[in-house]
Amino acid sequence: MSARAQTLTLRLSLLATVCALLLHAALAGVRSQGAARQSDPASAARVAQTVEQARGATLTDDAFTDALSLGYQLVGERRYAEAAELFGALAARRPRDDAALYGAALATFNLGRAAEAETLARRAVAALLPAGADARAGGLFARAEKMRAADALVLLAVVLAVRGNNAEALKTVERAAHLAPEHFD
Repeated sequence: MSARAQTLTLRLSLLATVCALLLHAALAGVRSQGAARQSDPASAARVAQTVEQARGATLTDDAFTDALSLGYQLVGERRYAEAAELFGALAARRPRDDAALYGAALATFNLGRAAEAETLARRAVAALLPAGADARAGGLFARAEKMRAADALVLLAVVLAVRGNNAEALKTVERAAHLAPEHFD
């Protein structure tokens, strides 16, 4: 194996490890936000009701936030099809909501639909990083926004790597590390 191939393999291995750690941290944060209310596995009826509510005529900000939490709970329970359906309904309702797009990309990717996940991950990145924003990242974003943007970039990088686009995957993870270097310690 050439030195370049070894370097690429090492970087992709590091990328996979970083993604696993980020996902674990994200899921732990979502679980702690609503632990008392969501300690039991989500019932199928509750999921169906929430999807219908997300598709309905009115959806309050609180209901949207609760639906996002349920979606991430479903991802944590490895119920990716239900999570993808819920996040899809939320993203249809709010097409520029980064949390809904990220959740949709994550659930869709875990269903093995990498091409669809790539589109969703790119939309999440676009929602978090308006054109040229990462070039001015020094003072433009709050720390939490930088972290969310870095997470979306890392998810996109993983999807790209799985799809065989290793060069763009490496550029994308480097972009994430540049945006939020403290996130990669």
